[in-house]
Amino acid sequence: MGVYTPRVDVERASGIGLYDYFRLTMPSVLKRKGKDYCYKDHESFCMKTSGEWWWHSRGLYGKNAISYLIIAEDMDFQTVVRYISLRLRSICFHMPV
Repeated sequence: MGVYTPRVDVERASGIGLYDYFRLTMPSVLKRKGKDYCYKDHESFCMKTSGEWWWHSRGLYGKNAISYLIIAEDMDFQTVVRYISLRLRSICFHMPV
């Protein structure tokens, strides 16, 4: 039997686009390229501010941070949801009020 993942965590994680995920967790890896953003070390890995992303050299595409972590980083769904939820909680905890 799998580990229970709360619906609120799934909904929250599903709403995070890849651009927002990187902007909140690792902003230094982003490089603007026209209207889009690219990962500094991989010019063929780009994302829109809407959350969509594509990695041309690998033939990969997705619509949010969950799809990126599952497809490109080979993580399972429950791990991804917990990972994103923990990262967001950590960021919110450290933000000035």
